[in-house]
Amino acid sequence: MGIKERVEQHPIIYLLMSAVSVSIIVLSVAEYFCRQRIDIASQKSELRISTLESELTSIRRGMGESNFLDIRTFVYPKDRLALLKVNPKSKFVSEENFYAILDLPGWQYERTSTEKLIRTETGEELPPTAKKVLGKNPVNRWTAAESLAVKGPHGFSESGPDIIVEKVLYTSAVPSNKEDYSKFLKEMTGSEPRPEDLPDRAFLEHLYRGDMATVLLANFFQTFLGEFVESSEISTQLLELEKIANVIYLQDLITVHNATVNGKKLPVYFVRHELIIITDQNGVTFIVITVPSADPMPRGPAYAQIQEWFSGLAIPVG
Repeated sequence: MGIKERVEQHPIIYLLMSAVSVSIIVLSVAEYFCRQRIDIASQKSELRISTLESELTSIRRGMGESNFLDIRTFVYPKDRLALLKVNPKSKFVSEENFYAILDLPGWQYERTSTEKLIRTETGEELPPTAKKVLGKNPVNRWTAAESLAVKGPHGFSESGPDIIVEKVLYTSAVPSNKEDYSKFLKEMTGSEPRPEDLPDRAFLEHLYRGDMATVLLANFFQTFLGEFVESSEISTQLLELEKIANVIYLQDLITVHNATVNGKKLPVYFVRHELIIITDQNGVTFIVITVPSADPMPRGPAYAQIQEWFSGLAIPVG
């Protein structure tokens, strides 16, 4: 089975492998985007300033009691690490330098790798160079006790509810030499680039330290959201999309007709994804949340548990 077919059958799983790596292919069209700075007049009242700041740093999720998720509650500058007020239930994951509730009630936590995750979810092995570049990268995964496996037309396959957190360092996302880089692109695209088209490692790392979140978002649209456009049985609806500084939030809803859920055939079923991309000078952190449900509305125990999980999340960046 070719890489294109694998991606089409397992879009969100392959996001973890290719979101950074595929972006290498489109570096020629990447640009640096200016970050907006909003000056709040000093004469505003303290209450008004607090309200504005909260609105400007909040993501509209459309879930839970407040419908918003303030990024200041889980993304912190590294120099404030000693001042964090972390949820007492959270534990420190030293390898990726973040806090999270590992023993979330009703969920099973495991620490795996990109290579093992792909193998478990798809039954496929990463191509050799991709395995060398990203295969050993650690992945943190929470899976609900009541797991749902959703199958659909055109090889569609998703499972959940689950939460995945993965941090990819820019230095590990770039092949160590041009020979590996050429092999990597050939494995991912099926075509071999010309030597003169290969940028050097220093250029790639420099570009990664720009506004990489925007480049990754563009690749997400190109690779994943458009894959079911021609299908009358599977449709993808973009529900939310926001970019606040170095954080991008995306929420979509996939409607699957003629689905099979845990072996039972159903006329229609839904899969909701949340994708959060957090970039800093050293790497990019992905948070991928998948919730299959018979209800297109974001309600039920899984969403309440995910909200609890967010209450214990703290990611220092710098």
